[in-house]
Amino acid sequence: MDSKDAPRRKPRVLCVGPVPPPFNGMSVVTETLLTSSLAQEFELIHLDTSDRRSLSNVGKLDLRNCILALKHGFEFKWLLLVRNPDLVYVPIAQNSLGFLRDCLFLLPAIACRRPLVVHLHGSAFRDFYESAPALIRFLVTFTLARVRRGIVSSENLIRVFDGLIPLETIRAVQNGIRDPLTDDPSVDGGVESRSPDPVILFLGSLTEAKGIMVLGEAMLSVWKNHPTAKLVLCGEFRSSELKERFQRLIEESGVTERVEFAGAVSRLEKERRYREASVFVCPSKAPEGQPLVILEAMAHSLPVVASRVGAIPDTIEDEVTGYLAEPGDPVALAASLNTLLGDGKERISMGDAARRRFEETYTTGSWAERLSTVFEEALDLG
Repeated sequence: MDSKDAPRRKPRVLCVGPVPPPFNGMSVVTETLLTSSLAQEFELIHLDTSDRRSLSNVGKLDLRNCILALKHGFEFKWLLLVRNPDLVYVPIAQNSLGFLRDCLFLLPAIACRRPLVVHLHGSAFRDFYESAPALIRFLVTFTLARVRRGIVSSENLIRVFDGLIPLETIRAVQNGIRDPLTDDPSVDGGVESRSPDPVILFLGSLTEAKGIMVLGEAMLSVWKNHPTAKLVLCGEFRSSELKERFQRLIEESGVTERVEFAGAVSRLEKERRYREASVFVCPSKAPEGQPLVILEAMAHSLPVVASRVGAIPDTIEDEVTGYLAEPGDPVALAASLNTLLGDGKERISMGDAARRRFEETYTTGSWAERLSTVFEEALDLG
């Protein structure tokens, strides 16, 4: 066979990242990437950086974390030398310990002159960089100046890399997820599964940063207007002190029976919770990227009430697929929730609009196409 007639070898992409369990945004994104249509265009080589302990360990420094980091660093160098990837893809952290770990991947890739794509899933990188020690700032500027492409979750986050990565090489790639109504045969959801009483669903870590106390204060107003409404909290408290404060707020208000603490939930249990809910709420106070739970809620035809932070304003169309509130404002949050609970037609209409927006923009296929374009640019295949 003539060499020019031989099938072209698929470019090899070394992808760094954890996969479930445990389930969190980063592990789900990595799993989605590896199982997407990207595998048809590229030979995906995966370095699994998972820590199988619970999410309460995230961000903490201990001996096991150090050992895992060194292990993953050695595995990365081995893959770099033996598998000889054409491109390296690294999701980067926005804290000092996480970025130091990322340098175990970034620096060898740079030393071996491999095209490098970095992906930021959050929105607090600028704050992290400006408050970091001098050594970390040096590592950030040294490594990011040498990447081919940087990825953020929305156009309004591009400038978090201003002065670190040339803005013309940064791409906004909105996330995508499996469609639970078509991709998972175990899910038979739909509006017919909704609870007869209004259910407000929160899914995530129960922390100050995620706005759990703001939500509790907002719900006191909601219950005055909608006394049968139920708040379902899926997730774990990261602080015993915060848990006590939240429970005290609920108990003193006499609405204990209207709150369900579901704890950490499995994937199937999470789907059931979405199907039973009336409204999804994401009241974050801290910077966010593009939370996957919002996309999951939209896929289940749920209107979303969320804070105006990070990539959320580019995801939720205010007064079309849900409502946006200023972060840390329980009055605005309560007003939006009261509006949706008080108007069933609007709630259904917004939920339908959210589902349409999901189908148009946030499927795995759409996300893979956007990511593929970035990979091709970095490899100069265009």
